[in-house]
Amino acid sequence: VVCREREVAFYHVPKCAGLSITDALLATGGCVRLWYMLSMSSQIVRDRMDRCHTTPSEVERFATRDRDADFRAIDVEGVQRRYRSFSSVRHPYTRVLASFDQRTTTELLGKPGVEDQLPGYDRFWPCEPPACRHAPHPTTFGAYLEWLDANLANGTLAWWHDPTITHFRPATMFTHWPDGSRAVTHVAKFERLEEDLRRIFPRLGLEVGVLPRENVKSSPRESRGRLCGPKHCDPCALLTQTRHTAATIRIVNRVYKRDFELLGYAMLDGEPQEVLSHCLRRGLNHSLSQAVLAPHEDTASAA
Repeated sequence: VVCREREVAFYHVPKCAGLSITDALLATGGCVRLWYMLSMSSQIVRDRMDRCHTTPSEVERFATRDRDADFRAIDVEGVQRRYRSFSSVRHPYTRVLASFDQRTTTELLGKPGVEDQLPGYDRFWPCEPPACRHAPHPTTFGAYLEWLDANLANGTLAWWHDPTITHFRPATMFTHWPDGSRAVTHVAKFERLEEDLRRIFPRLGLEVGVLPRENVKSSPRESRGRLCGPKHCDPCALLTQTRHTAATIRIVNRVYKRDFELLGYAMLDGEPQEVLSHCLRRGLNHSLSQAVLAPHEDTASAA
């Protein structure tokens, strides 16, 4: 989203309340949402990247390749270097859960009544050899993360070129330049979104109107619940109440290492399998103690 008069830009990190923030910005007036995809029919996969999730490094490429009225009006250098800007980010552990739900949804951009569609974004970005070298993606969370991790490592997937993994792109692609320096002026955290936006909007000359609420359309409770705060997550809840396993936690730690380091989020403390074992022992002990207490409580109640 670009607000030309105020010289403000918002970079939409997927699954971090971006659409709600966009609505709040558009309500202030003078802001334009840069939307839609590039050439859907192109045989070049990179030409079909989703431009509503443009990173600071990609603004110039999108503006020069897709010369519609909105992009023609953009001062690319100004947006990249002069405009004040912000993004919202989210703890990597919960963001990947929401990203997977988005990637494998059976709804077409949330529109009901569309029968011939998806799973995932395959309908939008059909990817077959030789354009795509990777194997078809799995449809379960753990297997999907293993597929993502392996194909990023062997070079058959790339964040910059493959549109079907847009929602998994690290948040630091939107908040930082490739050299690690900050690309945006402000960063809001999903876990304390309203508080952060009430602080950021006035600094950008934006009115604080109706601030976004959590978007719950595409994510089950486990991926949108309060498992994580602005820094730490509840390790036992994460490993026993969601689809996360010790293996997926290791993958997230590896793939999103830069997000943890630059955005102030904490990895689970300890080796994930040991953490899980501790949580299971603690849960068993709690269950046993409750079973022992129950007869005494019943007796006391009867008395």
